[in-house]
Parts: sequence; structure tokens; C-alpha cells
Amino acid sequence: HMPTGCGTWPAFWMVGGNSPKKWPVWGEIDIIESVHETTRVSTTLHTDEGCDQSGVVAGKDFTGEWETGASNNPASNCDVKAQGQWANQGCGQKGPEGTTGAPFNAKGG
Repeated sequence: HMPTGCGTWPAFWMVGGNSPKKWPVWGEIDIIESVHETTRVSTTLHTDEGCDQSGVVAGKDFTGEWETGASNNPASNCDVKAQGQWANQGCGQKGPEGTTGAPFNAKGG
């Protein structure tokens, strides 16, 4: 079951280990993330420079689509400082309709 409704932000995140290096050098994986009444789950990688997923094709390599960046292009660069993307955005994928929120719960989620 996923919490849903205004003011909710259900998420399951993983971050790097106990190290003197600061975020995002060790990376962050947002396995499941949803906001308010969203019905499509988001999965995101947040990294330092050097992690680019532009060769990964939405609809072929994964079901769903890329989140869009500030330039309205696919946000497929995982670097939190990537040009054309929102600050700290990383590379995020939106799952198919009904993968979170009320529709997900109605299917027994």
C-alpha cells in the first residue's frame, strides 16, 4: 500500500555508505518516490559527474518515460549539476500509469 493524497511524499531511498565524501559522490538511488496524488512512480539516480544514461531508450530499455529537465528534454544525465536539468534532479524515470497512489492501491498494492 502506498500513502496517497495532498501532503504525502512516500519514498524509499538509498544513499552511499559512511564516508568523509559528501553527497552526491557516493550517489543516491530513489527506488520508489511519489508526491501528493501522483499515479506514476518515479525512480531516480543522483550522482556526481560521469553517470549519463542518454543511451537508455524509454519504451525499449524500460517501461515508462524519462522525467523532463528544465529544458524540457529527457533528464537522462544523473549528475546533479547537469546542464538543462533542474538542480539536483539526476536521471529519473516515470513508471507507467497506475504504479503508485490510489490506482496502485486499488490493485492490491
